Order: sequence, then C-alpha cells, then structure tokens
Amino acid sequence: EDAEDFGSGLFAVEDIHRIGVLDIRILNCDRHSGNLMRNKRTGKLVPIDHGSSFPSAFSDKLGEVSFEWLQYPQAKVPFSPEVLQAIADIDIEEDASKIREAGLNEGIVLSTWMSTTLLKLCAKENKTLFDIGTLMQRKGDRREPSALEAIFREALEAAIEEEANFFEEFVSLAQRLAQRHTV
Repeated sequence: EDAEDFGSGLFAVEDIHRIGVLDIRILNCDRHSGNLMRNKRTGKLVPIDHGSSFPSAFSDKLGEVSFEWLQYPQAKVPFSPEVLQAIADIDIEEDASKIREAGLNEGIVLSTWMSTTLLKLCAKENKTLFDIGTLMQRKGDRREPSALEAIFREALEAAIEEEANFFEEFVSLAQRLAQRHTV
C-alpha cells in the first residue's frame, strides 16, 4: 500500500526516523509519500525509489534534496536512545569505501561524508530529525542554498584561499552549526 493512502499521523515514529536517517545519509532528492510503501502485514513503512539519491557535492543536485517527512509531526520527536546509538555507530570511512567499491564518484563520496558528518554531530547535540533535515533541504522557494551547501562552500573556499584542510574546516563549521541550530 502506498503511504499516500494514509494520513502521516498513522506512521510510527520509529519508521519515520529510520527512513529520515537513511534519506539524510544518501541525500534523497525525491522523498515523498508516493515512494513510501506500507507493509500490509506489519504496518511498517518501507522506502522505495532511491533513484534520485547520492547527488555529487560538485553538482547542482545537492540543492534538490527533498524530504516530505519534514512535514510529519514524528520528525519533531526526539530520537530514541537506540537510534542515537545507531547514528553514533556509523563508520563514515567504511561507508566511503563501500561507495567507492560500488563505482560511485568522489563527489558522491564527499556529499555522503558531509551529510553523515552533519547527521552525527547534530544527533550528538540531541537535535531532532526535523532539525537535521532542515539543514539539508533548501527552505521556501529553494533559491537560497541549504545550510549543508553553505558550509560546504565555506569549507571549500577556506581550503582554496587559506590552504586550510577542507575536512577539518567542514567538521568545525558543522560542529558550530549543530551546537547553535534549533528550528
């Protein structure tokens, strides 16, 4: 069953959090209720259609990240201790190796590294899925860059102009963002 056939209030917080964490990590550019299916037997939501995921950090697609679940009340519920631990346990370097093994380019490796780094830092600061998702998705008419895009550009400029280490600069910017951001 397609999730469009149900009100979002029927979805379990656990399902929305699980799907949201996945979408953030892969920077899904097309998450809407039409590509969430409800398992008739268990009632759990199952995400489908990931064809518009993994945008390169060096393409305009990074600005197309789209999470319909930001509109769901479950996204504003704090993560459970189990979800927080699962996020803390993510091995970003192992993920990068797997992405490379799959034959995806370094721009995709970088965007996934950035989104997962920001996810982990925000979760450590007890931000909600909603808080984190709003950092990844452009606001309003989507003309202005998202917070993720902005700190990517700032870290890149520092690396080029000041010969700073891009990764250290990005982590520093992401930490400041995670510590101050509340929607």
